[in-house]
Parts: sequence; C-alpha cells; structure tokens
Amino acid sequence: MNLTDKGTKTAQLSAPDRIIYADNHLIHGPDDITAYMKGVCYDAAAYMRYLYNAKISFGQLTTISAQNWLPLFNFSKGRKWDGQSSLPGGKAIGFCRVTGMQFFHAAIAVGGTEIRAINGGLLGAGWLYPVDLRKVLTKKNPDGSFNYDGTTIFVYISDL
Repeated sequence: MNLTDKGTKTAQLSAPDRIIYADNHLIHGPDDITAYMKGVCYDAAAYMRYLYNAKISFGQLTTISAQNWLPLFNFSKGRKWDGQSSLPGGKAIGFCRVTGMQFFHAAIAVGGTEIRAINGGLLGAGWLYPVDLRKVLTKKNPDGSFNYDGTTIFVYISDL
C-alpha cells in the first residue's frame, strides 16, 4: 500500500502509542484514513490492523496491497457474524458473496454493529461515515447469509 507521510509517521509510533492513536484519531476521532494511506478497502483495513498491533510487519504494510491482503486476513477461518452481536472494535470485517465464496470488501469494526470503510458503497463508502450493519443487512437468511445488492453475502470477523 502507499502510505502518506502522515501514515508513515503514525505507523512508526511505538506499539502502545499506535493503539491510542488509532482509537483517538481514526476509530473514534475526526481523521479520514485517506490522509494516512492511499489504496482500497483492504489497504485501509490492513493499516488499521497494523496500528492495533496485528501480526503485520512494517515491511508487509508497505509492500502488500489490495486483494493481496486476503490471505493474511483469512476471513473464511474467522467467525461468521450473526447479524446482532457486537463486532469487536478494531477487528477486520470481511464480506463475501455466497456464490463462489469470493471476498469483495473489507472494513474495520468500530464497536457495536458499526464499521468504517472506504470504497464499499452501503458497506462503507467513506471513512468519515460509520455504517451500522444492522441497518444495511436487515434480514438474516437461514444459512447465516444476508441479502445485499441483489446477491447473498456472509460477513466474517478476521482473527488477524
């Protein structure tokens, strides 16, 4: 991914300071993640997980981009969201179409059932506008999927 100067400086903070910074400026604060990195939804989710001290090295942060993050997120090995439970704040959330099990979007949980993301339409078009998944994914199907945008999707919480 491409980090901005501000993104590089923040990524180089100490591990405890990165968490505080992420909470105060990006998860619950006024900053737009695009001031820190340039990329797609997967890059934004990876940058946040790095700030929260996930097993992502600085080298990986600066060399992996876009869908190449999917093997690290390993969403399908995570927990499926049930449509009601709180999402652990700071965790990466993955969205996949049931047909073909193809992941098409990633976001970061804010807490409760809200997420922040970029480039995701109703699932988070802009970082500054948190999305409540219970308002977007209103009907859970018997198989645990949700109807969304003319298809059915699963929502996973990554263990990364």
